[in-house]
Amino acid sequence: MVGMENKKLRIAVVVHHFDPDSDGVSISAHRLISHLSDRFEVHLIAGAFASDQLDLIKSDFRTEKKGNFFLHSVFVAPDDGSSQYEWGLDNLFFAISSLHRKYSFDLIHAYFLVPTGYVSVLAGKILKIPVLVSVRGSDVARNVFVATRFPWVLWTLQNADFLTFVNPELREIGNVIAPVLDKSAVIPNSGFMEHLPVKPRQRGKKISIGYVGDVHRKKGFVYLIEALSELKRFPFELQVTGRINAEEKKSYEKLLAKTGLSKRIRFFDPVPRKKIHEKYNDCDVLVVPSTREGCPNVVLDGMLFGKLIVSTRIPGVMQVLEDQTEGLLANPRDSESLRMVFEKVFADPKLIDRLGSAAMKRVRSFHPKQETKQYEEIYLRLTKNK
Repeated sequence: MVGMENKKLRIAVVVHHFDPDSDGVSISAHRLISHLSDRFEVHLIAGAFASDQLDLIKSDFRTEKKGNFFLHSVFVAPDDGSSQYEWGLDNLFFAISSLHRKYSFDLIHAYFLVPTGYVSVLAGKILKIPVLVSVRGSDVARNVFVATRFPWVLWTLQNADFLTFVNPELREIGNVIAPVLDKSAVIPNSGFMEHLPVKPRQRGKKISIGYVGDVHRKKGFVYLIEALSELKRFPFELQVTGRINAEEKKSYEKLLAKTGLSKRIRFFDPVPRKKIHEKYNDCDVLVVPSTREGCPNVVLDGMLFGKLIVSTRIPGVMQVLEDQTEGLLANPRDSESLRMVFEKVFADPKLIDRLGSAAMKRVRSFHPKQETKQYEEIYLRLTKNK
């Protein structure tokens, strides 16, 4: 084994795809890794899609040092149901096993039940390594309705040594599927950005609404458009920054033209995380109209920038801010409820500064040190006999 003289605990963190510039799970994993103490040696085993990493097709994985951790890139394929996807999962399993033979991991920490949790628990059982699985936003809620995935969800919940959930509701759903209360904990995301150039915005005649993140049905974008279409008598603009499927964009453009909002909305391509502050600084209100979420990083980011958060009343948001005190919440999948919230803001713009300031104070209680401490305690508990 390599480095047996080193007494640090070796942790293998597994994610299906690693893009810390825009992917929520990658951001959360990278934040945790960056704050772990020097008592741990971290190896991030991360999938890389073939279209971006063609050189990986000729090798099983590629290793490089990234700051305080080792990054092992593994060829995988997007979740499109193809044989390539299955081959990618086999590669991920092979990489975990091969890297364990070289580094002798003490613990595997997988993000997401499916597919990484399933693959990691399977590998952990064979290699006799404890496995922690972190259940994220749409993880359980999405896969329980897919017949081919439900067995993976059930088996992973039953066989993981410990599980963390980003909000209480996800834990309750998991416990309905398989009893997990005695081997799980709720750990929400923390609020943190490496550089925080917060610039007070000089509000103009128009209230600027920011939307940051992917644009698709689960994110509730249609409900947002329907709500704003009833408020054209007020001066506002909507800036949308994120990825959007080309076909869906055509549908949204038709909807915008139909509702007369085309000139009120601007679409921007995703920006790197190191530049995302520019988008937060450029808006008065940050809107998150999702139909479901785990514990959205974008909400915590917005709170760090002192923005008024207008979101839907979903567990992942309700655990980090209080309605009417640190933000404003509407019912999910309810454009009329969302319209009423925005009408309240437009009628009383002073809410923007008052609730935004309260949100900035509240988010300080979700510090990365607290999140990291909880994970380190779990790591030590699962490896206490090593």
